[in-house]
Amino acid sequence: MEKKEKLTILLCSPDCSTKFLTEGAVFIRPIDSYWNDFGYQLATEIGIRLNDNSIEWFDSKFAFKNQDNTYKYVLKILKKKQYINLSSVSLAFAHLFTNQKSYSAISRLIGFEKAINILEEINDICLYVDKPSSIPKWDDFYKTEVYSRAMLRTSEAYFAYRHGYSIIQGKVIENADSKKPFNITFKNLDSLQLEFKFTNQNKLRGRIATIIGQNGCGKTTILTELVKALADRQSKHISIVPQLDFNQVILFAHHATLNSIDKELISNPSVSISQLDPNIQNDRVFNEKTDNHLLVDVLRNNRISELCNIISQEFYDLTIKVPLLVDHSANLDQHHEIAIKNFARNNGEQRWLDRIATIDREKNLVIYKNDEKYLPSLGQSTFIRFILNVFANVGPASVLLIDEPETFLHPNLISQFMRILNNVLETTKSIAIIATHSPYIVREVQSAQVHIIEKDEVDFKIKQPRMQTLGANVTSISNEIFGDDLLIHLYNELVDNIKDDLNFDEILDKYIGEISPDALLQLRNNMEY
Repeated sequence: MEKKEKLTILLCSPDCSTKFLTEGAVFIRPIDSYWNDFGYQLATEIGIRLNDNSIEWFDSKFAFKNQDNTYKYVLKILKKKQYINLSSVSLAFAHLFTNQKSYSAISRLIGFEKAINILEEINDICLYVDKPSSIPKWDDFYKTEVYSRAMLRTSEAYFAYRHGYSIIQGKVIENADSKKPFNITFKNLDSLQLEFKFTNQNKLRGRIATIIGQNGCGKTTILTELVKALADRQSKHISIVPQLDFNQVILFAHHATLNSIDKELISNPSVSISQLDPNIQNDRVFNEKTDNHLLVDVLRNNRISELCNIISQEFYDLTIKVPLLVDHSANLDQHHEIAIKNFARNNGEQRWLDRIATIDREKNLVIYKNDEKYLPSLGQSTFIRFILNVFANVGPASVLLIDEPETFLHPNLISQFMRILNNVLETTKSIAIIATHSPYIVREVQSAQVHIIEKDEVDFKIKQPRMQTLGANVTSISNEIFGDDLLIHLYNELVDNIKDDLNFDEILDKYIGEISPDALLQLRNNMEY
């Protein structure tokens, strides 16, 4: 049997710079986070040295026995040192990466054997799932709140714990599918109930549900409460029946929404947050990644071909380039940029990996039109940013919450948006819930998945449309959801102005090509009455 490589694992100070880490294979660095899990603060970063001597960092939770704050404990035992060897620490410890993406990335970056070796050395609990053996020197670990509450508080962490070992092995998780029916009761919203009728028995039901209503009806409030419900499996204010086995929660929202939601939700490590209108400055900090940082994730997820196909179809007259690190820009154009299509994986794995390393992750994509720099519209920027985020972040069995994506998109882009979203959801066995006021979005969804929100002075009300919305006329959908009877339209006033001077036949002769048939019929009825 091949002898395993002995690893040097360093426990580092929170402010330890990578440049000081000239030795060692694995690095554990605690994070001083405002977020805590029922009194426990276990947030850490795990750094892994790659073959090119660079260090890749991953979010994780690292617990020491009888210690509720990893950050304070590490500072205490370091005694102002930059780092110490983990083997010198006498206390038992346990570890878990906070999401399945980390397990997948580590396996790809260093291979299965090395990945397993590291997980064994840091006592990663995904290796002990459904096994009788306990964590070394921590026999009662599975009876502690550290395990049941702090480490496994979030659905994302629980999914990583249950499936991390399979993901490291590169296995497909056959049963991981978010497309299951569930009910949510919001106890803090007068016991408001939402029933999501996802099912694999009806292919027309799809993987997308909508929450729709007029502005001010509370769609965004319900959406943010929904994020809280899905992110915190132990919430006392919201119940989900049955509990879902999903991987992660991803929230796409506009700056106004992000500026108003709870700080606690932004700090929640189980929620990935992305701003839909990237060109607008946000007052809140939620670790928004640059375009290039997202592009690296897209490349590592092997979805660059899909991204390039969409860009070529929707923005055929534009050229999108990727800024590179100056040190790696020799023999490239004078702007130190390269067209995004050149990142297609067709020149061998090593060259492909080397090319990824040249990307300047601190910068955004640069767009050209007719060889000149081009400032895209807000709709174009929103669309590009969205597909980058989707291809970078959506993993198996995810739940996407999207707040009014139609705000900056014209109807054609809305249709393409929905097709791309559906394709990603099918590929990853995920679901999406969209808060919207657009009939263009609702017509892409079966009526069983349309929740109309109404709010009076007292509480919220939920109803479903009487008509079948899938493929329906947008005007019919708009009338069904928003109503049209009580509205006084500008065209009513314009048409009324001409009826006092002309009879209906004269109006018909003079304005037949300038008034819609519906308006003519309404005018005739009014004049006859």
